[in-house]
Amino acid sequence: MRTAWASGVGLLMLVIAAACSQQKAPTEVTVSSMTRAVAAPASTSSDQSVGSESPQVATTPAPESLPPPPPPPPGEPPLPPTPTPPTGAPTTATALLLAYSYSATLALPADSVSKVMKAHELKCISAGPALCQVVSAARQKDGDNVTANLTIRATPTWLGAFRTGLEQDAKGADGKVEAQGVTSEDLTRNIVDSEARLRALKALRTRIEALIASRPGKLSDLLEAERELARVQGEIDSFESNLSVMRARVNMSTMDVTYQSRQIAVGGGTFKSLGDAIVGFFGVMAGSLAALITFLAAILPFVLVLVPIGFYGLKWRARIMAKRALKA
Repeated sequence: MRTAWASGVGLLMLVIAAACSQQKAPTEVTVSSMTRAVAAPASTSSDQSVGSESPQVATTPAPESLPPPPPPPPGEPPLPPTPTPPTGAPTTATALLLAYSYSATLALPADSVSKVMKAHELKCISAGPALCQVVSAARQKDGDNVTANLTIRATPTWLGAFRTGLEQDAKGADGKVEAQGVTSEDLTRNIVDSEARLRALKALRTRIEALIASRPGKLSDLLEAERELARVQGEIDSFESNLSVMRARVNMSTMDVTYQSRQIAVGGGTFKSLGDAIVGFFGVMAGSLAALITFLAAILPFVLVLVPIGFYGLKWRARIMAKRALKA
């Protein structure tokens, strides 16, 4: 009788433990584990053990569809349902991929244009190609006007520090920053579409290679598959090249800096009219001399022919007049 009473108490405790286990973790308790626990009071479940001489762990695979959890005890709030994300829902938003282009115009004294441009060029070169790259550098001089242009490609961090120091560099050379600008191009869609197309082409290449390896078939079919594989590989290379260029544009921004010589108040306009008059005087004189030379060159052949004819004609007329005078 004592043994039956102990068995009944153990069974009651196991049922209570199983109920508590269902309330705490309903997804881990199965019908088979409950049946096995009732059949063997001395065993333990995976979440809570019952004291016995030889404890055992009952492990059974969870079924595909679990029964609904039991209702909570009175006075406790109901358990919230487990949220299930919809199928195909995006987990993270795609970040915008923007390519930035900056521009700046510096007004400097004529003798400082080349110095400031050269200093900026050396600053970019000394940073290294991983941070900054010189795309182009040019300088032109037209009289007193000096113009230079520098185009660089750099990382956003380095370029931000460079743009911040432009004002100080211009002031140090007795100049100023006249204009600054920025433009951006959204390459997100192009990059995402190219990546998707590239994945599809690589999957197609894998299938074609497997087809060639497993089913050689006729020679004509094999050649056709090889041509298709070469075409797909060419498209893959093209997409990879375009992606590399677009990613480089996103990772490194470009900046175009224009250096212009600043006009001097006195030398620029006060004596400009006098200088133009002097230059015009010599120009007019040279033009008149050229016209005279052209005229002489035009009449010289006639002079060489008409002068001898006139001279001998006058001499012949004088002889005739002298003969007439003697006869008279």
